[in-house]
Formats: sequence, C-alpha cells, structure tokens
Amino acid sequence: MITTPDGVTTSDLETHEKTIYILNRSFEKVDSRTAERFGRTRNGTPASPKIPLDWNAASGFDYTSAIEGSWARYYKESIYPKHGKYYACLDIGPEGKGELSQKLYKPLEIDAEYSFSYNACSYQLNEKLSEEYSTAQQPCRLKIWGSFDGREKMEALYESAPIIFHDWKKETIEISPIDSYTHIIFEIIPDESNSSGIGNILLDDLSNIERL
Repeated sequence: MITTPDGVTTSDLETHEKTIYILNRSFEKVDSRTAERFGRTRNGTPASPKIPLDWNAASGFDYTSAIEGSWARYYKESIYPKHGKYYACLDIGPEGKGELSQKLYKPLEIDAEYSFSYNACSYQLNEKLSEEYSTAQQPCRLKIWGSFDGREKMEALYESAPIIFHDWKKETIEISPIDSYTHIIFEIIPDESNSSGIGNILLDDLSNIERL
C-alpha cells in the first residue's frame, strides 16, 4: 500500500506513477502566516488576502484569496464552494492581479500528454456593492502556465474561454508541455471584450494531473 502526497492510501502503483499530485486541491486551508502579515480586521479575523496552504501567490499577495462560502452574502446570487469550505478567488484590477502557483510533486515530462480538470465560475456583486464595483463583473479568462520557479511564466499550457457564468462549471483539459516544468501557475487575464481590465475568477475542486 502507498500513501500519496494528498493523503490517500492506494495499492494501484501504475496509477500512482502516472499521477502528478496537487496539494490542497480545493483550497481548504489557509496559510495563517501569510494571513497574519496583513493584520486583523475589526472583528479579530485575519485580514485578506489569505493565501491557500501549499500554494504561493506568484505575483505577490494582492488579489488572491481563499474565501469561505459565507462571503456569498456580498454576491448578487449566493456562490458556495464546490467542495469543502473554501474556494480560491483570483481578482484583476488597476493595481495588480491574482496568480497562484504550486511546486509539483514531480516535474512534467517533455511532450507527454496529461489530463487535468478544474471547477470555475465568476461572481456578481449585490446591488449595494455593484454601484461602486460594477466593473468587477467584466469577463476574464484563466491561463495556466508551466514554470521552473513558480513566478516566471515559461510556457502557456492552456487558456480558457471567457468565464462569464455564475454557477460552478467543470472543465477537463489536456496539456502537452515542451519542457520538464517543476511548477504550475494559474493566472487571471481579461478577455478581449473586457474594456476595464477588471474582473474575477473563482476556482475550486481541482484534480490531480494524470499522464495519459
């Protein structure tokens, strides 16, 4: 029997060898050390942004958060996590954008084909907040990069269609890297129709990366 990096016990050695494990795939935990860096709110909870445990903010800490489902009170329509208690939010605006990166359990293999899935949607603010932040509802895309350090983007492995839906949608993709990248980066970019350059993407319930 083998215990995988994400805590699952398995006897399937062949599948284990084909799997590149991603830790904290549903963003369940928050790295309290990075949360404390921003102090605390008036009610005593750590101030945002909160970086999910086992993840790094590739371009700094701004605009990347692990958000509890209770934050749904700020949305026009409630959005609760696809799995567990938390999901990740990538925001983009004039001051920066959200990027999450993680060092992979083992490097991607050159020219190998892999399958990977994620759940995504975007939020709409409620009427009170939308007056002030109406541009937060502009469409954006998710871009996934291969990297050697979790910061420098080396190869665009995938770019989504505009994420303009407000219910979770699962996407399964295939990637074939041209180099043996050790890190993966998730980046939010504005769609061509997004004139403001402001928007958001919610992510949850990722899969491991499976070699085909």
